[in-house]
Amino acid sequence: MSLLVTKSVLCSMSGSYHLPSQIIIPTSTYRDGATPLVPESFLPKGKHYLSDDYNLRLLQPYFAHLRVKNITPSDFRSGLLNMGDHIQAQTDHWHELVCLQLHHQKAKHLTGNVSISDLKIIPLQGGTWGSVGSADAIIFHLDNRSIPSGLPLRTVRTDIPTSSARYRFFAAIGVKETTPSHIAREILKSSAISLRSLIEYAKFLFTYRHSSAMPSPSTLLVVDQSGARMQGSELYFDHPLSGLGNKTLRDILPAGTIPFIHLDYLSAYKSNDRRTEWYSWLRSSLGLNTAPRVLDGRLSPEFRKILTTLSAIRILIVLSEFWTQISKKLSDASRRELSEIEIVCENGARRALKDTCLKTRDLKHYDVSGLCFLPIDNPDQDCWHFLRELGVTIRADAVFYLNLLRRMSKEDSRDDNTIQEIYIQLNARFQEDSSAIM
Repeated sequence: MSLLVTKSVLCSMSGSYHLPSQIIIPTSTYRDGATPLVPESFLPKGKHYLSDDYNLRLLQPYFAHLRVKNITPSDFRSGLLNMGDHIQAQTDHWHELVCLQLHHQKAKHLTGNVSISDLKIIPLQGGTWGSVGSADAIIFHLDNRSIPSGLPLRTVRTDIPTSSARYRFFAAIGVKETTPSHIAREILKSSAISLRSLIEYAKFLFTYRHSSAMPSPSTLLVVDQSGARMQGSELYFDHPLSGLGNKTLRDILPAGTIPFIHLDYLSAYKSNDRRTEWYSWLRSSLGLNTAPRVLDGRLSPEFRKILTTLSAIRILIVLSEFWTQISKKLSDASRRELSEIEIVCENGARRALKDTCLKTRDLKHYDVSGLCFLPIDNPDQDCWHFLRELGVTIRADAVFYLNLLRRMSKEDSRDDNTIQEIYIQLNARFQEDSSAIM
């Protein structure tokens, strides 16, 4: 028997014969069925697997005398390192079995002094692989959803179940769980500017908007219809205007007049319910404007473009649609500016808005040449009441009758009946506004 120890008498799996000291037995824990997890060609130099043609149960005592040893954790780990990139071509099942053994070795401190820090066995999003030594810089996926691309994050592939041996091993070597707030902070620090990435980032922030410790998304860049990147507070979210037959500002303004959000944002979700929530979030969290902006009390540049681009009647419709949103923000100077908008009235005269009248039931029967009615089809509707704040006469009050009397005097009118009615109305309204009448 001692003589055999020095002879190449044992057959390996590859069919070649070697010294007993060069032969190791691949035990069941290091196999996938009958196949060793580490192919024989990747074993440490000078080592070979014992051929399966031998009856181990019968011959085990003889192999022990020949000093044939079972595969060790060191052999296994060295073999994995020798496999290099071949590891990435193995099946998921193979990876499960390998990580099961590596996790067991780590737990039992059976490392055999062979470091596997360079072993690239962690599959990452994007198709690359991470090494064991880099595990503490890698994070797990989030709720089985992919983390947005383009971030400086190394993320484990999403198809690794939390119940798997791979997941447990990765966690043991330092791969960390992540949180929506961590990813959100990375998103807000990102310098990505592609439309696809920015929409993907916005959708992530929207999806996890109720998660703990989420930062404000208001600084996230948003893309407008021309492709420009800007803050959400500089952009507009369009919606139908009832006064324009459900047309939108985007429909009636020349391209480029107002920076509207890119249409791809509006088609990001197919479900109506989800889309409604998404639109609301874009407005409330990214600060998208739904009405012409008023900045520190002043009309914004795009507000002024609207005033110089649209027809007079459409300007009035736009003001009517948005007055509730903008009126409280306007300075006195801006109100005066709006009141000076020139309108071509029904009689063809061009007048500042403040010098016009709304042809309501109270006023329409007065036929005085200096009385200029706005060309509005439905003047008695409540939506036009705001015009009074811009100096438009909308009802027959004391000031109206006094101005009417002045116009008739200036025109040297001989309409005695109208003049008499005006005096009756002024007398009746003396207590209403005596200072104006006096």
